[in-house]
Amino acid sequence: MKLTELARELNISAEAIKRFIQDFDLDLGECIFTNFEIKDDFEKFVCENIDFLRQYEKDLDAEKSVKEIAETINQPQEK
Repeated sequence: MKLTELARELNISAEAIKRFIQDFDLDLGECIFTNFEIKDDFEKFVCENIDFLRQYEKDLDAEKSVKEIAETINQPQEK
Protein backbone atom coordinates (compact mmCIF):
# COMPACT_ATOMS: atom_id res chain seq x y z
CA MET A 1 0.00 0.00 0.00
CA LYS A 2 1.27 3.46 -0.87
CA LEU A 3 1.71 6.14 1.77
CA THR A 4 -1.02 8.29 0.22
CA GLU A 5 -3.44 5.35 0.12
CA LEU A 6 -2.87 4.56 3.79
CA ALA A 7 -3.34 8.21 4.72
CA ARG A 8 -6.57 8.41 2.73
CA GLU A 9 -7.85 5.14 4.22
CA LEU A 10 -7.19 6.36 7.78
CA ASN A 11 -8.41 9.89 7.09
CA ILE A 12 -5.16 11.64 7.98
CA SER A 13 -2.78 13.52 5.73
CA ALA A 14 0.25 11.90 4.15
CA GLU A 15 2.16 14.97 5.34
CA ALA A 16 1.29 14.15 8.96
CA ILE A 17 2.70 10.64 8.55
CA LYS A 18 5.86 12.01 6.93
CA ARG A 19 6.30 14.61 9.68
CA PHE A 20 5.71 11.93 12.33
CA ILE A 21 8.54 9.85 10.84
CA GLN A 22 10.84 12.89 10.83
CA ASP A 23 9.87 14.34 14.21
CA PHE A 24 10.25 11.02 16.02
CA ASP A 25 13.51 10.28 14.18
CA LEU A 26 12.30 6.99 12.74
CA ASP A 27 14.50 5.32 10.15
CA LEU A 28 12.71 6.01 6.85
CA GLY A 29 14.00 2.73 5.44
CA GLU A 30 12.25 0.86 8.25
CA CYS A 31 8.91 2.51 7.43
CA ILE A 32 8.71 2.96 3.67
CA PHE A 33 10.20 1.34 0.58
CA THR A 34 11.84 3.62 -2.01
CA ASN A 35 8.67 3.44 -4.15
CA PHE A 36 6.63 4.87 -1.22
CA GLU A 37 5.05 1.52 -0.41
CA ILE A 38 4.48 1.23 3.32
CA LYS A 39 6.23 -1.65 5.04
CA ASP A 40 3.89 -4.08 6.80
CA ASP A 41 5.25 -3.43 10.30
CA PHE A 42 4.89 0.34 9.92
CA GLU A 43 1.38 0.01 8.50
CA LYS A 44 0.42 -2.08 11.53
CA PHE A 45 2.03 0.49 13.85
CA VAL A 46 0.13 3.35 12.20
CA CYS A 47 -3.18 1.50 12.40
CA GLU A 48 -2.65 0.61 16.05
CA ASN A 49 -1.76 4.21 16.92
CA ILE A 50 -4.23 6.08 14.73
CA ASP A 51 -5.72 8.06 17.63
CA PHE A 52 -2.28 9.40 18.55
CA LEU A 53 -1.53 10.25 14.91
CA ARG A 54 -4.80 12.13 14.54
CA GLN A 55 -4.01 14.17 17.65
CA TYR A 56 -0.46 14.70 16.37
CA GLU A 57 -1.86 15.97 13.06
CA LYS A 58 -4.15 18.45 14.86
CA ASP A 59 -1.20 19.63 16.93
CA LEU A 60 0.88 20.22 13.79
CA ASP A 61 -1.66 22.78 12.62
CA ALA A 62 -1.86 24.60 15.94
CA GLU A 63 0.06 27.84 16.38
CA LYS A 64 2.48 27.60 19.30
CA SER A 65 4.87 30.06 20.86
CA VAL A 66 8.36 29.15 22.02
CA LYS A 67 7.13 29.63 25.59
CA GLU A 68 4.23 27.17 25.11
CA ILE A 69 6.52 24.55 23.60
CA ALA A 70 9.12 24.97 26.36
CA GLU A 71 6.43 24.62 29.04
CA THR A 72 4.92 21.55 27.38
CA ILE A 73 8.23 19.72 27.19
CA ASN A 74 9.47 21.17 30.49
CA GLN A 75 12.57 22.75 28.99
CA PRO A 76 13.99 26.28 29.11
CA GLN A 77 13.09 28.61 26.23
CA GLU A 78 16.73 29.49 25.54
CA LYS A 79 17.76 25.95 24.64
